[in-house]
Amino acid sequence: EQIMISIGATRYTPFGQNNFLQNGDESVVVLYPEDVYNSEQIKTMVLENDFPQTGISVLRQKVVL
Repeated sequence: EQIMISIGATRYTPFGQNNFLQNGDESVVVLYPEDVYNSEQIKTMVLENDFPQTGISVLRQKVVL
């Protein structure tokens, strides 16, 4: 099974029209089963950039200008 994760189109919202990612900013989207992990565990995984090989999908993007 393949999963595609994408974020975008924020400029179409009032917030997105006036707020932009800057050089060096990073966004992270994590899809995970909440019956296996809690938000604190996910935060730790994001901060340590250490995710299990299966069961979690991660999209990590860094703005580079």
